[in-house]
Formats: sequence, C-alpha cells, structure tokens
Amino acid sequence: MPKKTAKVKTTKEEKVDKKQEQTNKPTTMTDKEMFYVAIIVLLIGVIIYLFVTSGFGAEKEKIKNEIKTELGQKGSLPTLSNYLGSLPPLGDNNAPITFIEFGDYQCEFCKKFYNEVESIMISKYLNTSKVKFYYRDFPQPEIHNKAMLASHATRCANEQDKFWEMHNKLYQTQNLWDIGSVSSAKQKFQEYANELELNMNQFNSCVDSEKYKNEVNADIQDATRLGISGTPTFVIQIPKDKTTLDDLKKVRTVVRGTSLIQQEDKYTIIIVGARAYSDFKAFFDLVN
Repeated sequence: MPKKTAKVKTTKEEKVDKKQEQTNKPTTMTDKEMFYVAIIVLLIGVIIYLFVTSGFGAEKEKIKNEIKTELGQKGSLPTLSNYLGSLPPLGDNNAPITFIEFGDYQCEFCKKFYNEVESIMISKYLNTSKVKFYYRDFPQPEIHNKAMLASHATRCANEQDKFWEMHNKLYQTQNLWDIGSVSSAKQKFQEYANELELNMNQFNSCVDSEKYKNEVNADIQDATRLGISGTPTFVIQIPKDKTTLDDLKKVRTVVRGTSLIQQEDKYTIIIVGARAYSDFKAFFDLVN
C-alpha cells in the first residue's frame, strides 16, 4: 500500500486554525475591563435615580435647608413679630400681600430699587390696599462705613414719626452723603432732620447715643436667620387662600433666582438683588 505522507499546512491555513482556536476559547474579562464595566453600571444607576427623583427635568419645589430660625425648626421662619421688625409699615395694614425689604442706605442697588421700583409699587399696589411695605435694616459696615449711622438716623426720625420721610431723603441724596467722611455724612443727616422739622436736640441725642442699636441688630440677626447675605433682598408673603402653588410655580419659571417657602397659612418668596419692576409685579398680580 502506498505510504501516507503528512500534509504540510500552508501559512494561510495555520492562521485560519489559530483564529478558529481563539474563537472557540471561552471569553474572559480582565480586571481592568471589569472595573470599567462597574463604573458604567454605577453611572447609569445614578442617572436613573436622578430622573426618578426629579433631579433632572422639571423643577422641584424645595424648602431651603439653609433657612435658620431661632427655634431651630427646619423650613420655618422667625416669629411674625420679629419677622416684620419694629419700623412702621407703609400702606394698608389689612393689605393681603406683605412686602419686606432688607436694605442698606449706602447700597447703590438699594438706591436703584428706590429710584426705579418703589414709587411705582407704592402707586400701583400700596395705594390700592393690595400690598403693605416693611423696611428692615441690614447695614453692611464692612463695605459701607456710613450705613449704620444712616440706619440710626432713620430710626431717630421715626421716634418723631418721620421714618419714611428720612428714608426717602437718604436714598434721594445718597450721592451727596456717600462721599467724604462719616462726620460730614452726620452733618448732612442733621440738615435733613432740620428740613423735616424734627426736634434737633432730641434727634442729635438719639443718634449720638445709638439708642436703637439693639433694634438694628435685631434686623441683622433676622436677616441672617433667613440666609440673607446681601442687599437688597426682598421677602413677599402671600396668603394661601389668595393664590395657588401652581400659579406661583408658573411665575417662578419666569422670575428666576427666587426661593419659595411653604408655611402653614402663607407662601413666602425670597428675591435677591435689584430687580425690574416686572419681577415684583408678576407676584403681586397673583392676588386679584
């Protein structure tokens, strides 16, 4: 019988065999590959969680965690008497909307609000008994060296029932007393007190003694409890029976950068910075 000879494989055939060998081997992952897969799975899980909890997509209403109160109750606000301060409001006490400004008389953006919004707001909403306006002192002495003195001047004028008149004077003439020394600003305030026909001995004694220092500090402390750090900052309170949460949400999609706190009987909106009149109007118009 003819002797069988072994068939010599060509290089091409050898490559095909090796490829087939590799295909038939069970697939295993390296430690590095397994690490990457684990990271990808984790990221997918986080993304799904964020969508489910509304971390992405529609804006989710939150009570600000940084709001602090003297009672230490998360999400609540200072008691009503402290919250409104000790200065007389402007407007009808029975007006449904409460509007509060935390201001600094030497702050240029507070003056901007005074010049561009306050008079219109008074005409359209205070004089129609829709809004009552409270002013609270939040002087920033580290950047405004005459702000504390200005707060004392208005409170001493209030002692003689001329708070709002002095308030207006200081914002109207800010560019005059803002320059120069503290003593020159004090002389200006004395001129304004005289123009308002205040008892000058009483006024000067009140300012020199810093008689209302505790009241100014109380305003500062309440601002801090609310998480306020700059001026102007505004607080709007609307009774729950005068609007709906859905309507408030719609306004907040237009008026950005606001915080909403839901209390038992009212909604409280905090707005930071000098804003256009239309931003305040949008909230005021929620109440018919």
